[in-house]
Amino acid sequence: TNAIAYYVDDVEVARSTVPQPLSDGGMEPDEIQTYVMYPSWTATAGRHIVKVVLDPDHRLIEPDETNNTWSVTLDVAPAE
Repeated sequence: TNAIAYYVDDVEVARSTVPQPLSDGGMEPDEIQTYVMYPSWTATAGRHIVKVVLDPDHRLIEPDETNNTWSVTLDVAPAE
């Protein structure tokens, strides 16, 4: 099996197992599959970087390891 790891400010906040067929090596090059998970995080005010990493433990053999990460910067307003 394979994993997806979720990070906030470079701290892992959740991890999930990838369902088949994503983890069975059956994907074609440039094939896209969608997997939905809702990890939770208690937000604090300020700027945060949220990052998702597919195959964080490098268990899949693949031609391009550079396309396994996606990140976004979020600005969280202070509570009123």
